Amino acid sequence: MTDLKPYERSWVSVLDELRSCAAVRVSRVEQGPVSQVFGDAETEFANLAEFEDISLDPSLQQCYFRFVSIAAAWEVEDSDTPIAGEFDVAHISDVLSNDPPELGWSNPTREEHELLSQLRGFDGTTTTGVGHLTALRVQPDVPNPELWFDAGPLGVHRLDIDYCAYLDALRMTKGTFGWQYLFAEVSLAQEDYASTARRLSGMLDLFPRLFPAYDYADLRTRLEART
Repeated sequence: MTDLKPYERSWVSVLDELRSCAAVRVSRVEQGPVSQVFGDAETEFANLAEFEDISLDPSLQQCYFRFVSIAAAWEVEDSDTPIAGEFDVAHISDVLSNDPPELGWSNPTREEHELLSQLRGFDGTTTTGVGHLTALRVQPDVPNPELWFDAGPLGVHRLDIDYCAYLDALRMTKGTFGWQYLFAEVSLAQEDYASTARRLSGMLDLFPRLFPAYDYADLRTRLEART
């Protein structure tokens, strides 16, 4: 068995936390195989620069993993507020070598066409079909790509975190549906976001007890600011 790096083990721990939590019903937990094609972080970043003409900031190597993918879908059954989530994160080399995702944007403007052409989806909801997708925006001479969150009918939003910070928050939230809004310029006090606000509030009430190894203070502050 391939020896895992400390960062890769942190993701295995996330899956173990979901499996072992009695309050959570897990419908999918999937640790994809360690890729036999992609190498270590330094090698892969060099390959992306050479073959895809994408030069990433070396700081992003700290959150590189070799799994082909890592995914989970789950729900909390006994809760006053229904809480559920999903993540399905693909290997960054696969992500950046793929075509833009097919997004159902009606009558996109010229600027939106350009944005669409630059997006590469890396985290989605393939099991539940909720329709959420987070993407990296690939632009020339931008080594730390923007992140964009597409929530279907509720639109697309730029997130104010980078790739590594996104993955850190994802491990904490376990992919609770709508957690990305905590990092977007969105007022969750609006009626359209009422169910999301309740879900995130429920998560931040419950998760510190279920997963006490994480510090949820920053996420709680962000929710208060948006509600």
